[in-house]
Amino acid sequence: MNQFKKSRNPIILISLVLAVALGFLFLTRKKPVQKPKKPQVNIIGDKVLLYQFFQNKKPFESILIAVPVLQDLKNSSSFTIDLDMNADDKFSQSERAVDNIPALAEKRLPNTFPVMFKDARMLKKLASLPKDAKVKAKIKIGESLKEVKAKKVNVEIGQIFNPAPGFSGNTLEAFAADEAKLSVSHDGVPDLNGRKGKPNECVPISLANSLLWLAKKYKFEDKMPKTVDELIDELAKDVKWTKDGTKNENAFPGKEIFTKRRKLPLENKKIDNETVEGESQLWKRIVEELNKDEDVELFIDFKQSPKGKAEKGHAVTVVKADKNKKGEKFLIFHDPATKQGNDTYEVDRNGQILGYPFGKAYVNFIISESFSKLSPTPRPSPSPTSKPSPSNTQTPTSAPTSAPTSPPTSTPTSGPTNTVTPTQSVSSTQSPTTTPIESPTPTPSTTITPTP
Repeated sequence: MNQFKKSRNPIILISLVLAVALGFLFLTRKKPVQKPKKPQVNIIGDKVLLYQFFQNKKPFESILIAVPVLQDLKNSSSFTIDLDMNADDKFSQSERAVDNIPALAEKRLPNTFPVMFKDARMLKKLASLPKDAKVKAKIKIGESLKEVKAKKVNVEIGQIFNPAPGFSGNTLEAFAADEAKLSVSHDGVPDLNGRKGKPNECVPISLANSLLWLAKKYKFEDKMPKTVDELIDELAKDVKWTKDGTKNENAFPGKEIFTKRRKLPLENKKIDNETVEGESQLWKRIVEELNKDEDVELFIDFKQSPKGKAEKGHAVTVVKADKNKKGEKFLIFHDPATKQGNDTYEVDRNGQILGYPFGKAYVNFIISESFSKLSPTPRPSPSPTSKPSPSNTQTPTSAPTSAPTSPPTSTPTSGPTNTVTPTQSVSSTQSPTTTPIESPTPTPSTTITPTP
């Protein structure tokens, strides 16, 4: 028994020493240093503006609110805006001006929305406020929340928006278009405004927005006019623009003329609005075109009802289509008639663009363009036994004279009133195999392959 006790004592002693050592190590261990959490950045800017438009001192019904964003976000964010119309430092549900609308969040490019109170009296009250009046606003973008003072700005458009019946027009004069002043979206689509002394240029400007984006993206800027002004002037001539605006039937053929004359690697399509079971289908077609990485110009009709006769028209450049959690459909576009920024509007089942500031606006048709990667046609090699003679040797001046300078005669047949699907557009384009027959020397349109 004593022998057992003697053998057990060292074990107990060693166990106690180990326990003390482990306890000491546990108490003196280095705790991991926790990195301080970065404070959340509020992405909402302070300069919030309320735009009310006038034509010869007569106000339009709608008002737009523009919110600056201080940081780019990759995905769409939901915007909710309340305006303290009762001036009681409280925000009620009836004072909600923008309700959970998805939109792009881009640094230094404001997001613009129509003010859509459920109570029409609130909108009338806002419209009655004088110029430079300020209204307290509570703005929520994603996780950012901010209260600011929104300033009311009156914009007189005069004769800028005065297209003749059957014409598309409307541009807001801001500055003479210049590359250094381009304000581009997150995807690189410019947002050009009108030019002084040239009213109703919305069609050539909307086309120019798209072409500038495509030329930069697919590296064919060398085929484009040297300046933005030259680009708009050339497009204006092709679509037969006048101070009354542009007739819708001239927009698509004019785009084709410009594309073919400049030998651009693009395929243009015109897609008309269709109604299926009482619902406009053009929003869905816009989504399809944008998902194919195509740029889209939207043509709008101003009329009193979905089936009414169009009184005037307008054109914008679409940059995004989206839905909110309620399933409501939205379009985000760059509008030559408003200040620069991403203008976001809901589109209902009738194709009406809700809250558009210049009247009841309905979608009419779109023109989309996609990059067409053309492969070079090989030059036919001479027979080994044949000898070139001076009579059949091509001179350097023969190739340019044989190159087409105007669109094929088949272009007018694809008139703007017909819906053109992508396959139809391809089939109506001149086949590359016919080019060598007309001219053994490949034209630039068949030899240049821009890199995406």
